[in-house]
Amino acid sequence: MATPFLTGSYITCEEYRAAPTALNTNNLVPGGTQTDQDNELAGIIARASRWIDNVARQPLYATQGAQNERVRIDDQGYLVLKAHQDRVKSVDALSYGATFQSMTAISTPIPASQYFIEENRILFSMLGSGVQWTGSLAFIAQPRSGQALVSWTYTAGWATTRLASAAAQGASSITVETASGIQPGMLARIVAGDAQVNVQVASTYTPGSTTVPLVSPLAAAWAAGSWFGEVPDDGKEACILATSHYIKERKGGGFTIASKGRDVQAEKQDIGIELIQAEEIALRYERRSP
Repeated sequence: MATPFLTGSYITCEEYRAAPTALNTNNLVPGGTQTDQDNELAGIIARASRWIDNVARQPLYATQGAQNERVRIDDQGYLVLKAHQDRVKSVDALSYGATFQSMTAISTPIPASQYFIEENRILFSMLGSGVQWTGSLAFIAQPRSGQALVSWTYTAGWATTRLASAAAQGASSITVETASGIQPGMLARIVAGDAQVNVQVASTYTPGSTTVPLVSPLAAAWAAGSWFGEVPDDGKEACILATSHYIKERKGGGFTIASKGRDVQAEKQDIGIELIQAEEIALRYERRSP
């Protein structure tokens, strides 16, 4: 049976326990049941994941952002948008106008062909969209530079979820718990403990659906609760290190570390080193200035 998994966590309890940390996670709650231990570990992993986000100055897991702003229109007729998060996946909604009190919405879902994404910079094309702007915003017939007021939402960040049900060998699709951040053609992984496989989402995938078709059938079966997403290896490593830090940090509160024959000073040094190592990794994903 799968252990708890909190939204936005970069690893599962099973992944942490499979990592070579030498930490005992079955006594996190003194006298508690296995369910208590699992709940506590899931909470620590979620705390470690949010610490990584704080270092990076942005949520790294897939979330939806919203911005209201004045943007530039380049001489090719593109709205030049800059998100406050990196790794933008999709533009989910967009309205424009001369004032925020009088906005016109673009029909949704917005096709990916209508915009180009480069990390946090998006060129959004209004040409050929059927939109007719007038007055100071009239540039469709003859593209011209200028400005527009825009209200828009987007999804940015790594997909990180789990299989909602078991996936059999040879299955051409999987079912996940949440669909945030999953996109057609996306490269991802399925992870269960220390076992993993690379997969690619089929181009026929409908964003927002928890049923995810794959380019190639699964070569092996995977249990419900297996992690699915695109968090890179070093992101997972940072989460493991930060989780170990928080567990060790609480040693004085009755937690026992499984490693033997080590003095207290050495343990304290390890606590600091692990968080420093995790920070070095998290800083690789620090938000770019918009």
